[in-house]
Amino acid sequence: ETQSRDTGPMLVALLALFSTASSAALAPKPPTRRGVLAAAGSVAAGVKAASAASEPQSNSKPWVADARIGADEQYTGSLPYDPWAHSSLFGLVPPPVAGTWSHQELVDAARGGGVASVQIAPQHDVVIAVSTSGRRYATPMLDDDFPTLLLETTRPDGSYPFAVLPMDESRAALRSAAGTALQASLLLWLADLAGLLPWDTTPYASLEQREKAQRERAEGARPPRKSLGQLLSRLLAARGSTKQAREPMSDELRRAFGMASELGARAKATAERLEPAAAAEVRAQAVELRERAAKLRFRAKLAARRLQREYEPAWVTPLTAGGELPRLEQLLRPFRVWTDGEWAQYIQLSPLAGTVRRRFRDEMGVWRLSAPFSRFYGQPVYILRRCIA
Repeated sequence: ETQSRDTGPMLVALLALFSTASSAALAPKPPTRRGVLAAAGSVAAGVKAASAASEPQSNSKPWVADARIGADEQYTGSLPYDPWAHSSLFGLVPPPVAGTWSHQELVDAARGGGVASVQIAPQHDVVIAVSTSGRRYATPMLDDDFPTLLLETTRPDGSYPFAVLPMDESRAALRSAAGTALQASLLLWLADLAGLLPWDTTPYASLEQREKAQRERAEGARPPRKSLGQLLSRLLAARGSTKQAREPMSDELRRAFGMASELGARAKATAERLEPAAAAEVRAQAVELRERAAKLRFRAKLAARRLQREYEPAWVTPLTAGGELPRLEQLLRPFRVWTDGEWAQYIQLSPLAGTVRRRFRDEMGVWRLSAPFSRFYGQPVYILRRCIA
């Protein structure tokens, strides 16, 4: 039978070649290149079909980690070894979990001598049982129920049918550290959403936007609120408005609202009595009065700025500072270099090492970069002008 299987493909190939040669000999025209190629293709297809028919069929399948395997099943995959009982990385990585056993299945397998060792998993409340073939099976079980399992599988002589291994403390510590790191990351994420972190984590679209935000924050501007902070603010505002709406209105407020409604009714009645031309004239006068008020406000601001410039003293330089100038190490804190009893001026180094800004704000006021003192000390020095009277 084996000899007939081996000679079958050869006979098919010889018959195909013989038929091709005879057809070519009987043809009135010489064989073309296309005809030779077609004949060779038919011969190759016939040989392949004959070989496939002669080979025994195999039901082997590649190993897939998701396809769990039972304790009584045999591995029939394409790997030369059983992957469910094969460790990796020189034995540091144990084999994958082959399947799940119930409590009773584990007890039955242990009493039948099919369990080599049991061990509490690092994640707790799970027992890992290693069979005699080297496969690992997981059994959901509380850590407090593990002594009960040992009592159920104890032999009459007091021994166990398997080895009881202690829990791997190093893996348990590694898992605990990973859980702590995850919780800390979650807390930091929530604190960032609430805007409680001291550093800026806003994803800016460009470096220019980031520098602009840093300058505004140095001048005292509040950073933009994050999503969680906005949500809390809205909830608190809604709660406060609801509480105010539920509170009863006092007598003073009732009288005030009554007077306002009465005045509004009178104004409405007066406007209805006025003729359209008179109403248009009143509106024009109101517009003119608003324009005059805006001009007066602008002039008042200019006058206030002019008075402020005349009233504030000039900026101090190393030549106009009163007394001996401080040493460089004394400028780590604000140092007063000039005063007239009403105003005082202080100088200090940048509070952030390696960072040069045009100005920044702290509890004393707004500091600005002083070019004369910076040239004198060879480092960025900031100056502050403050009223002390």
